[in-house]
Amino acid sequence: MVVGYVDAIEAGRIKDGDLVMLATNGAGFSWGASLIQY
Repeated sequence: MVVGYVDAIEAGRIKDGDLVMLATNGAGFSWGASLIQY
């Protein structure tokens, strides 16, 4: 999740003011999400 976020910033796909949704899941019924304004 974080690696893709950093790659997107370095590639210029995420710019100031963008809303970024980070979502992930784990084994079983675990999951998480964050909405970040960059």
